[in-house]
Amino acid sequence: MDIMAQYELLLSDIYERCAAAWPDDKDFWLDIAHQEIQHAENIRMIKEIVKKAPSHFDLGRPLNPIAIATAIKGLQDIIQRLTAGDYSYEKIFFIARDIENSILEAHYLDIVKTGNVEYQTLIKKIIHDTRNHSRQLQQKLTSVKART
Repeated sequence: MDIMAQYELLLSDIYERCAAAWPDDKDFWLDIAHQEIQHAENIRMIKEIVKKAPSHFDLGRPLNPIAIATAIKGLQDIIQRLTAGDYSYEKIFFIARDIENSILEAHYLDIVKTGNVEYQTLIKKIIHDTRNHSRQLQQKLTSVKART
């Protein structure tokens, strides 16, 4: 769970850097960045819920630690390239959309099986926000492409 929270915080960092790089869209990027921070907090709360009553949870499809480490390395590389100014305005929307659509983001619901309502609520919020991020990024990308 800790590594998943780290992933969400790195993603927030990417969006904060996008806000700094493209101030005309600052509010757009910061809104998504703040939601990613909330996702990390939700994951921390989920961890505590599971720790309090582990017998109420069944392991579903565990995340592959190598895949997670690779995904984190990918986010760190994106941060370095953003800092260096390597991405165009249009390209960053492709990258962000693809991140939001990634398997790591899309399969939170499969990791643990439980009827715990608090757990389900937190996970469903992450999934709902992630779908919205993907949709918002696609809309922005479509708008950007229409201008060029």
